[in-house]
Amino acid sequence: MVSPFRLKKKGGPRIMVLPTTFNLAIPTTVFVGGPPTISMMGLAFRAGFAALGKLAKSGVFKRFRQNTFTIP
Repeated sequence: MVSPFRLKKKGGPRIMVLPTTFNLAIPTTVFVGGPPTISMMGLAFRAGFAALGKLAKSGVFKRFRQNTFTIP
């Protein structure tokens, strides 16, 4: 038995085809990013290491280190 005659559709396949462009509507009142945040832990570490650096350069710490780590 012969199958019935069917008309061929014009164009290529319409399934599994991704769009090449899309419309992304962003309103004008959207703020991307926001204000910078401050890390309190980072500020504390920076202040602590600055204090340790000043202590290491002081004469009191140098004398303490020399008295502690010298072999009698």
